[in-house]
Amino acid sequence: MNSPKVSIIIPVYNASPYIVACIDSVIFQTMDDIEVLIVDDKGNDDAIGKAVRYVADYTGSKIFRFLEMPSNGGPGKARNLGLSAAQGEYVAFLDSDDVLEAGFCDIMYSAARKQKADIAGCDLMRETVGVGESEAVKGFRAGSGELSAGKKKRFLTRVNADFHSFIYNRQFLLDNEIVFTETRSAEDICFLACAIMQARKVATVKRPLYRYRVRRTSTSQEKDSLRFRHRTASFDGLLEYAKSHSLYEDFAQELDYLYMKEAFLVSCRTYVANTDDYQSYVLEEMFLNYKSKFPEYRANRYYKRDLKARFTLFLLRISPKMGARYIRNKVQKIGNRV
Repeated sequence: MNSPKVSIIIPVYNASPYIVACIDSVIFQTMDDIEVLIVDDKGNDDAIGKAVRYVADYTGSKIFRFLEMPSNGGPGKARNLGLSAAQGEYVAFLDSDDVLEAGFCDIMYSAARKQKADIAGCDLMRETVGVGESEAVKGFRAGSGELSAGKKKRFLTRVNADFHSFIYNRQFLLDNEIVFTETRSAEDICFLACAIMQARKVATVKRPLYRYRVRRTSTSQEKDSLRFRHRTASFDGLLEYAKSHSLYEDFAQELDYLYMKEAFLVSCRTYVANTDDYQSYVLEEMFLNYKSKFPEYRANRYYKRDLKARFTLFLLRISPKMGARYIRNKVQKIGNRV
């Protein structure tokens, strides 16, 4: 039996109202040569049961396989389980409350094969559940063909594409040991960053083919005053990967700046936003921990150009209490959505 062209990995956790629409978006893909790996991440609702019953009535050519986590492990662990079982030439990741446009697999696979690409990216649609509004979001904008070091560096400093809007050559992931950090925050950004650093050839599709649905009760929106620790651990894993695969020297400035923005500063905002009685000493500890890892952070060329980051770090350095108030005001302006 030939391997499928695309494996779609769907981790399922507390998504009962959305799982049927998610599965339908796979069933209605114009490509037939697809395997779908649905991973039960041990949620508290009937999402996985609903998925099993719905797939039982499916008589088409797409292959559905169910995998089971021993206990709730979070999206990173669930996706890794799916990745270890996948057999497709390319791999895509679909969250159980999101949907794919009907041509996602056909268009992305064709673009990837044409370029012999390690990864291929597209645009996406972002909509807020219950509001009924959606907006097109530009995804990967690196062209098609060879991915230069300069383009990799620009991407790492901006991280302006969602990892869901890509398909990944499975052998490329295996050869480069690219897996998700098994934490519960930012594992997706770090996975994509590893793929970008290692990719030689890419393809770009300037069409919104993935529909990302934002819901307040999703894992990424859960209130957890300690969630920042998971985020920091993910970026620690990214740095370890870069160093162990001889990539850090080539991308040190970009990775250090990415850590500052997406690990440290976002962690500060996450803590303040998700904690009613936040403590300035926690922010002080976070800053000292960051400074211990990056004692020369002020010499980073990207930091020197980033006035907002420089001001925030300045406040945290001279007065964590003042820095906490500033971060709190910034969080309130964006509606506590971190």
